[in-house]
Amino acid sequence: ERNGQLVFALHPHGAADVARSFAPGMSAGAQPGNAVLVSMDPVGTTDWMFVAALPREVALAPLARLRNTAFGGAAALVLLIVATGLFAARSVTTPLRELALAARDLATEGRHSPLPVRSRDEIGSLVEAFNGMAATLLRSREEIEHLHAAELERAQQLATVGELASGVAHEIRNPLTGVRGALELALRRLPAGESKR
Repeated sequence: ERNGQLVFALHPHGAADVARSFAPGMSAGAQPGNAVLVSMDPVGTTDWMFVAALPREVALAPLARLRNTAFGGAAALVLLIVATGLFAARSVTTPLRELALAARDLATEGRHSPLPVRSRDEIGSLVEAFNGMAATLLRSREEIEHLHAAELERAQQLATVGELASGVAHEIRNPLTGVRGALELALRRLPAGESKR
């Protein structure tokens, strides 16, 4: 009733909740540890008031579930973003690491086995370009080695011809020196105007 007397309650704890809500000196739901949400409305032309009292935990349970669902969804979204980021980072770093190792092998050991092209994006284009560059470098190196070997062979041939020419010249010079010496002696004995000279 309007004077605060409870007429009836539909819930066994309802009477206690309403009595607590209207305890002397307490406003509705202000009792510590027993927060209750109360709604009152007069019933027509009677002296009665309709009072609905719910413990705050019960009244706010849907909001708590919504909050927990939102936190769970946010955590799942963060995990999904982290997993996607890790996958994307790995899909970029793995080919770049392989490319760096292949470049180091090519520079230090002069060997290269073509890297697999796993994608058609910028990384795939970079791997294709590196494979082409490495193949060109290896072909150029082979050509240079072939030309160097040919030059070494030609130099050896020229050295052999030089040694042969030096030996032939020496062999020809020895008899000619003797002939020249004999001619000089013969020319000294013959007078300047003689036909034998």
